[in-house]
Amino acid sequence: MGRGDDLRWAGRAGAELYNVIDDEKLDEADRLAVVEQIAVLSEPVDEVSDEDRVRAGKRVKSLAPKVWEAALPILQSLLTAKAKQELGLPL
Repeated sequence: MGRGDDLRWAGRAGAELYNVIDDEKLDEADRLAVVEQIAVLSEPVDEVSDEDRVRAGKRVKSLAPKVWEAALPILQSLLTAKAKQELGLPL
């Protein structure tokens, strides 16, 4: 899988997230975990539970706070109201 393939869903914003991920200076395991958790957050509503989304959001926030902040504009449109509430985001 190429550098752009795992965040393809996010388009240009996904490419920008890579810059933020690189700025976080994550080791390869944490980097992969962050990308995987963002993918969970971006899944269609009927494919991932709110609990899984909240867990993924908390993991991204703890591993890579700058990535979380950079991803928020994208995620705001993808998360359900319940997930937003549990992650402390505006509804």
